[in-house]
Amino acid sequence: AKQSQEDKHYRIARILGDVYSQGRILIEPDYTKAAFWYGKAAVCENSIALLGLGSLHMIGAFGKKDLVTAIEYFIRSANLGNILAQQRLFK
Repeated sequence: AKQSQEDKHYRIARILGDVYSQGRILIEPDYTKAAFWYGKAAVCENSIALLGLGSLHMIGAFGKKDLVTAIEYFIRSANLGNILAQQRLFK
């Protein structure tokens, strides 16, 4: 039961990452907050959070595009079976 509770917390952190990354309803995009929440979810190797972190680095959300770091996150996500991350690696 404890493991499923932890999984739920990581899932919520990943969703908050999505919300801040893309902006939703009344929330403006905030890449710093997105990275914070994706980072929390990435601790448990959440493939969607890893994809999100890679995407933030790819678009230069922190000032300068960092394709090396983006690719590292995409590889971790792809190795967990994330098809979108696999596609990003082959573009």
